[in-house]
Amino acid sequence: MAFDLDDDELRETRKMKNLDRELTVGEYVRTKDGKIGVFKGYNNNRKSQWACKVELPEMKLWKYYEEENIVKHSKQLIELIENKDILKLKASDSKEVFFIGVDEDTSDVKYEEIITDIRNGENELLGILTSQQFEADYYKAGGKNKWLY
Repeated sequence: MAFDLDDDELRETRKMKNLDRELTVGEYVRTKDGKIGVFKGYNNNRKSQWACKVELPEMKLWKYYEEENIVKHSKQLIELIENKDILKLKASDSKEVFFIGVDEDTSDVKYEEIITDIRNGENELLGILTSQQFEADYYKAGGKNKWLY
C-alpha cells in the first residue's frame, strides 16, 4: 500500500532520521559503501525512498540512493577523505605523481597533515580510492589463486 506523507510528516520523519541537512546539486558525496560521486538532485520531491540521484564515475547515468546512505557531502572533494583512503597526489614542485594510503591507527602520519599540504598547494589531489573500494578489489599478497593448479 503506497501513501504520500504530508509536508509536516515528511519534515518530522527527516528530522528523526537526522536527514534535515541540505544537499546541493553539484556537490561531491560519499556513500556508506564507499562510492564517491556528484549529487544530481532529488527524485520525486524527496518523498521517495530512493530520493538522491548520484552520478558515479563508472556509470553513464546516475544511481539512486536513500538519503541516509549519503554519509558526507561537500563542494570540496578533499572534505570526503577518510582514514585508510588511498590518495593520488601530484607534487607541485615536480611532475611526480604518487599514491599514499594511511591507517591512522598504526601510523604517525595523519591525513590532516596530507590535507594541509594539499590546501597549501604543496601537493595536488588527483583522485581518491576509498578504503571500501580498495578492500573490495585488492589482491592479497600470498593468497592462493583458485584458478592455478
